[in-house]
Amino acid sequence: MAVSIGDENATLVSTENYTIVPANTMQPYIVHQHSALGALHAASLDGDPNYTVTNVMPAEMGYLLVTSVAGIENRMENDTPVSWTYWLNGDEMQAGPAQKRVNSGDTVTYSYGPANHTLAEAAYTLNISVTVVDESNETAAAMTVADVLGQQENLTTLAAAVNATGLTEPLSQDGPYTVFAPTDAAFEALGNETVDQLMNETDRLTAVLQYHVVEGNYTSQQLMEMTQNQTMNQTANMTQEQNVTTGNQTTNQTANMTQNQTANMTMENVTGTQTMENVTAQQQAAVMLQTLLGQNLTVSQNQSTGDLMAGNATIVMADINASNGVVHVIDAVLMPPENVTAAVLTEPGATPADQSSAIISEDSGDLTIINRTG
Repeated sequence: MAVSIGDENATLVSTENYTIVPANTMQPYIVHQHSALGALHAASLDGDPNYTVTNVMPAEMGYLLVTSVAGIENRMENDTPVSWTYWLNGDEMQAGPAQKRVNSGDTVTYSYGPANHTLAEAAYTLNISVTVVDESNETAAAMTVADVLGQQENLTTLAAAVNATGLTEPLSQDGPYTVFAPTDAAFEALGNETVDQLMNETDRLTAVLQYHVVEGNYTSQQLMEMTQNQTMNQTANMTQEQNVTTGNQTTNQTANMTQNQTANMTMENVTGTQTMENVTAQQQAAVMLQTLLGQNLTVSQNQSTGDLMAGNATIVMADINASNGVVHVIDAVLMPPENVTAAVLTEPGATPADQSSAIISEDSGDLTIINRTG
């Protein structure tokens, strides 16, 4: 039976963050208060229970691992790892605790035990009852998307690029905008030569930045729901198609089977070549959002980690709210096609002329195209 470390209450502010420094690095990490890790941090602010986290991936990828709670550390016992994991309302979570959002009324449980242990099998547990409040003050309410980009310590290169291209004014206007904001580390990954070249080519830099901005206010929860709904639609459609295909395949192959075929080529092997699991793994559902550049940006859910992806970048910090939109921090710089030029924004918030009549379309293969209507 698990030993309870305690039952804590955590009041979290939806618009604020904590700065947390992992034990294995000096680089601080900004964590939303309304996350599972934010709940643990809030519970520990009075000194009990204390905790530590480590970066098990580069900091910009955002995966922080809880390595001790109340002095009880992850370790090996008889060649078996015993470690902390966390649960949300009784369900074990796989996403990093810094990335998992929580809501009022949720219970976050941290448990200690061997891999794949249940709560009943845990050696120790800590329960945290969560209350999330929205205490946006006047200063926060007055901050635009451009202001948010300018104040974040890990977005200094992006802020400089926005200023250099004159996008500060558009991003300070009505919007709303959803901005996928690359970290300083994401720009560093391009190399100094590439970054310097971009900074000296205003038109190309403007196109790159416009490719990171979508008209409309899309929270991470909305994006997640959109991709999950698309996954369900795909699965239903593929199931119907697979049933028809299997039927035709069985008929045709039965008629064509000859004595030259090997005995071990059974109908099970023939019809089972392409299973639903294989089809689903090859076709990951996604949604496409129209950017200010006029090009569509693919947003999807990583099927292995559960993380939201914008293009090939992972959203490492979501839902930084502004008066005219929302900012999601990403771990890579998104590059539009080379031959695409920057869009001319004729007025604040305007889309390119040939894209102004936006529509919402039905399925397009394994993608849903979502363009904001005016």
